[in-house]
Amino acid sequence: MTNSDSVVDVERSLLAGVSTDVGWRLIERFSTLVRESGMADEHAGADYIVDELSRMGIDHEVHEPELFLSLPRAASVSWNGRECRAKPPAFAVPTPSEGVVAPGVYLPVPPMRDLGEIFDDKHAAGGGEPPVRGKIVVTNGYAMPSVVQRFERAGAVAQVYRLLRRPDSLNPSGRDASAERGQRTPYCLQTSQPLHLGRSSDN
Repeated sequence: MTNSDSVVDVERSLLAGVSTDVGWRLIERFSTLVRESGMADEHAGADYIVDELSRMGIDHEVHEPELFLSLPRAASVSWNGRECRAKPPAFAVPTPSEGVVAPGVYLPVPPMRDLGEIFDDKHAAGGGEPPVRGKIVVTNGYAMPSVVQRFERAGAVAQVYRLLRRPDSLNPSGRDASAERGQRTPYCLQTSQPLHLGRSSDN
């Protein structure tokens, strides 16, 4: 018998001993739970796993850290009689119940050059950008902490970040999104009507 034959035999033995019963029972149990962070069902799911490990005699340790969590709920953006669904980022400040209404200004940000720019703003606003105080800034990409902080310090009342290019997407300039991703020279275009951010909440 060669070494390869031995490995094959071990593999066959392991595969023959595999059972989906335990995993399927977990799926069936989890299908009855809504395991959102911090909810009772999340603890019920963890307790189920602990019970199964104990039943099978598998050593384990349960950690219960104190975590700061954010569960954003529904949000929307309206302009010129049109409305689109929005997804607020984690730990975003909830809006008032009536939402936020303000003039909009479109100001794309340059692409990130390295991971350090997530928190370190290397493109701080200079003298060439349009004023954003009292306005809703519409920009491209993700709501990175450094960019969010930049617009907050400049006085923006709210921020909207676009990720996908669709025919009904919020694109005041009418320019192609692929060109926006590649360009590095900032430009802006004021919207003719105020933007309305529908109610956004966070549990």
